[in-house]
Amino acid sequence: MEKRRHFKPDKHHFRDKRSHEPETPLDLVYGRNPVLEAIKAEKAFEKIFILQTPHPSEPLFRIRKQAEEAGIPVLFAPREKLDRLAQKQDHQGVVGVLSAYEYASLDEILSKCHSREGGNLKPLILILDHLEDPQNLGSLLRTADAVGVSGVVIPKRRSAGLSAGTTKASAGAVAHVPVARVANLHQILLELKEQGFTVMGADQSAQITHNEAEYPYPLALVLGSEHQGLSLLIKNTCDQLVRIPMKGHLDSLNVSVAGALILYQIFLQWR
Repeated sequence: MEKRRHFKPDKHHFRDKRSHEPETPLDLVYGRNPVLEAIKAEKAFEKIFILQTPHPSEPLFRIRKQAEEAGIPVLFAPREKLDRLAQKQDHQGVVGVLSAYEYASLDEILSKCHSREGGNLKPLILILDHLEDPQNLGSLLRTADAVGVSGVVIPKRRSAGLSAGTTKASAGAVAHVPVARVANLHQILLELKEQGFTVMGADQSAQITHNEAEYPYPLALVLGSEHQGLSLLIKNTCDQLVRIPMKGHLDSLNVSVAGALILYQIFLQWR
């Protein structure tokens, strides 16, 4: 018998004022005024590089402040890196990297979940806890599309985003799987629980293997980062943990491989 939690969709529960950003091709914006104007226009930035200096100018300080208020990751870089990114153009100490695709809102992902409930595809959200490699993110998006994942959630900071590398590795899946970028993964998991989702995490310390587990729906599956795995707070928030059985010399698989194995186990069980 398939266990099921009551799914309570609330289209007003999640609000993201940056969810309707216009789609932009992967590109660079450099120069103080162009970057500031792009921030004001709520362009979808992957990150903004600012000149690493002990005495930043007032314009650079203002750009940093506005970027952080908009939830855009800010990284400090030496002049050589900025010169290389801007191909020797006058960047004035700041280079912004735009996203290859627009991000979805959590409302949009939940709406997609709600429209699938009761059909052949059950509500399933993939949560990625600070993956850093765009290749892994792209590979997981490709698998997510193949098994009918409703949407993917990633953190805004210290995480790979919808970059050119991600797009290429996804083999086009990035155009079909909505990706939401949020400020606080832990809070999102708590709110998903309130919406009726079971939260399951992948961790090698788990007592139960991925092929022994029963996967209720609606379900949020959480995968950890390449080096740290699940953070302690996220791990403790999960309702249940599963592991992949191994008998070799290594104690873990690449996260995109592990994610594919678990996602296909869910796919087969729900069929």
